[in-house]
Amino acid sequence: MPCHTIVHRQDWFLEEGYRARTDREELGFLDRSFELHFNERPFLNHFSYLFITRTTKERMRQQSNFSVLCRGHILPREVRDKDGVLRFLEAVEQFERIIRDSGLVRLERLTTEEITGKGKEAGLVEKYFSLSQEDTTTLEDIRLGGAEMRVGDKRLSVHTLSDADDLPAAVRTDGSRSIPPTAATAASPLPPPWG
Repeated sequence: MPCHTIVHRQDWFLEEGYRARTDREELGFLDRSFELHFNERPFLNHFSYLFITRTTKERMRQQSNFSVLCRGHILPREVRDKDGVLRFLEAVEQFERIIRDSGLVRLERLTTEEITGKGKEAGLVEKYFSLSQEDTTTLEDIRLGGAEMRVGDKRLSVHTLSDADDLPAAVRTDGSRSIPPTAATAASPLPPPWG
């Protein structure tokens, strides 16, 4: 990846109740009993997102409390450079091919509509601000406090590793092979064992 690229993996674990799918005609007795046995039981539903972002040298040094409104222009020069953007997109496509060819994970590039939403269908941004994977276009109150973070009545638990020095030398995913931490954080199909 080019310099000043941020690779961010985000795992969502949402506590949900299992919904039995008994309306299908091809279900036999055992399949229907299986579905009803687990109906409404709680489970953790897992969604994983990998964000690749291009930033600038100056932005990497800035603190989060620095506002873009303090500058003379909103978009940095590097973002307005069409050749630089094309090189970045080519690097992302190469990264995508490498990860897919590894066979460790399945990648699916989101479309603009999947990110922003369309009509009554919620996009990733709306799902993010409602802490829900449902197609809800209703945003809820967000509370950011020292003791807890909430979106509506849903509590948020955040764990961050932002420095590569905090990662172990190797990560075991299935007991049979070690993966260097750079690949494990970007491509592990399971949550990393270090939390």
